[in-house]
Amino acid sequence: MRRFFVTGLVKLADRVRRELSHPIAPGGLKELRELVERTRADIAEQLAREGMTARNMPAPTRRAYLFLAGLDWDAVNVDLQEHASGPPPGSVFFSGLERTVKNLTARLGSVAPSGRGELLQSLRETALRVERQCVNLQPHQIKPKARALRGWLAYFAQAENFERYVSALAPARDALGQAAGRAGKTFPGPANIRFVPMSGIYRVRFGCACLEADLATPLICLTADDWHELAGRMFTSGRGMSAYLERIVQRNDYRNVQAGLEAGGGVVECSRGLHHDLAASFERVNAEYFAGRLARPRLTWSGVPTRRKLGHYDRAHDTVMVSSALDAPRVPGCAVDFIMYHELLHKAQDNGRSDSRRIVHDAKFQRDEKRFRLYDQAKAALAKVR
Repeated sequence: MRRFFVTGLVKLADRVRRELSHPIAPGGLKELRELVERTRADIAEQLAREGMTARNMPAPTRRAYLFLAGLDWDAVNVDLQEHASGPPPGSVFFSGLERTVKNLTARLGSVAPSGRGELLQSLRETALRVERQCVNLQPHQIKPKARALRGWLAYFAQAENFERYVSALAPARDALGQAAGRAGKTFPGPANIRFVPMSGIYRVRFGCACLEADLATPLICLTADDWHELAGRMFTSGRGMSAYLERIVQRNDYRNVQAGLEAGGGVVECSRGLHHDLAASFERVNAEYFAGRLARPRLTWSGVPTRRKLGHYDRAHDTVMVSSALDAPRVPGCAVDFIMYHELLHKAQDNGRSDSRRIVHDAKFQRDEKRFRLYDQAKAALAKVR
């Protein structure tokens, strides 16, 4: 079968999901709708000219195209309110935070094994200071860049994620150094690698002493083989780089890191999706399985449609995040309710403990999970999403 490629369509679909995941101003909605409809018309014209259909698209591109084609613009949550109390949306930034994160990444790039404990503690103290500044703030009041930096600190303040960062440095540094050498660019020192919040995937600079590379944080998920392929493509002019990068950002491991960073940054609540309403789901599940006893957590759809990890309960911010992959007409309400039930079990489990430890999916949790009335139907529907 011939393939039909559309560069940037997955990125557009992700942007639309992000922008529609919270109330949007009428003017912004009009511009976004015009962009989507213009893009769809251009693609439809190209498909007709080539005698092809959406079935000729690679799976990620086809899913993005069908998502855009299936948007119900009349169901979009339009923001018609004035924001009078507290700082206006997107106005708060933390002075010096960007420089602080830059200094931490510089230390991470050269830390010896014996110094990791001290550096992790320093990172945790910085994350705690930021959290104290956020006590009286709602996530929507914080600038997106500041939320991204806050999320980076919260994510790597966890020991497991800290170790993943450190472990990713060597294969990335080796692969980039070797690829640069093959391209005729040599440096006296090793490559300087930083995994940072950024809008793109990578940015490479050639300094006097070394190659410097800023890399999107979720790239810590790549294997050594992945790094050699990516680095090789960075230093050649071969075609297909855009499609290759799209495949990377569609990977579940990449998106899971991205979702964790997003959760740590403070989620802008928007329970109403295009096809399902998390607030309604919470009310149903809380009434049926928890006798209405659970206080409502912050509810939100993920900015990216993760397909392996379909839900997440963030204890620190009392937030349930559900993958936007489930906000689709083909996904039945019982599947959304099951994910809501699963995450609320985590919340109930945490509420019942007096210490900071957490038992995750033990035998009792799995038994409780199967109390869900439509367990088999929900699991079957979720298997199709994955």
